[in-house]
Amino acid sequence: MASMVDGSLAVTVSLSRFKPSLADEFPFIAISLESRDEDDEKAVHLAEDALEHIGRSWTALRIDSALRGNVRGMVGKLSERGRVLVTDTIPEYGRYTKGGKTYVDNQGRDLNALLETVPGGRVVVADSETVADLSALASRCTREGMIPADPGPLVSLVVKDRLRFSGKVPKSHERGGGSPIEKVAFVIGTRDGMTLKQLRHIELEGFIVRPPKSEEAAEVSIFAFSLDNEARLVDDSFVDSLRDYDAIVLSGGATASFVLDKSRFDCIVNGAQVQPLLSTGTVRGGILDGTLVVLKGGFIGDEKTYKTILEWLKQR
Repeated sequence: MASMVDGSLAVTVSLSRFKPSLADEFPFIAISLESRDEDDEKAVHLAEDALEHIGRSWTALRIDSALRGNVRGMVGKLSERGRVLVTDTIPEYGRYTKGGKTYVDNQGRDLNALLETVPGGRVVVADSETVADLSALASRCTREGMIPADPGPLVSLVVKDRLRFSGKVPKSHERGGGSPIEKVAFVIGTRDGMTLKQLRHIELEGFIVRPPKSEEAAEVSIFAFSLDNEARLVDDSFVDSLRDYDAIVLSGGATASFVLDKSRFDCIVNGAQVQPLLSTGTVRGGILDGTLVVLKGGFIGDEKTYKTILEWLKQR
């Protein structure tokens, strides 16, 4: 559910909530397929549904930032539309692509092997390590009409290229302005290693971490649970109580989808980025309508990230 475009010219919407009328307002629409936990057949079917919705509109693919889910099937489906350029690089987090493999913490995974069953000649796995490398790949995609596929940075750069060529300029997002952020809720449903480090660090900063519970909004409330085993804690009463906060931090893509679905939202109008793959947006529709949200993937950031988000919100 993390947004791919740093600017309000884009909107993020679940496939089940997609409405063609969004295209009248936004030139770029990010459709969340929520397919990571589906088998290949189901994931490809969801991709087919999305492509049917958008017709022959320009298309890009944001793959999972940890290569989870059905990368092969998604890339294969997009390759039916044209040549796909795949890279898996997030410079700010030390993730890079070299020799057809993606590396993080010096551990490599073979992208070429992952995509070897996709029909030949329609997929290019490109090396990249720096922002300059990604900018060069974005120019190549634009120049050669290739479909970008990556965890987000490359897609964002290609979108910005296309915006420049179209003469449209994203609205700027200043740190100041807007209503003051006085009350912030963190809803954290992932239990991966990085998230646990982030939780330990924020506790050492003096903040209390507790399970989700409907209660009066505090200046900072941090709710942590396991979405896999304790989803029942995020009930209607709890979600309803979140509307008393000025901003909600949703940590974990599946957590964001779960909470927003329970709020009966329509879409998220994308806003500024706190840092790469750590984006903000404004909820449209449902009981959280008008609420600022921060969307963070589970493994994104370092141990200080929750404190960084809180400081960013307070300085906004």
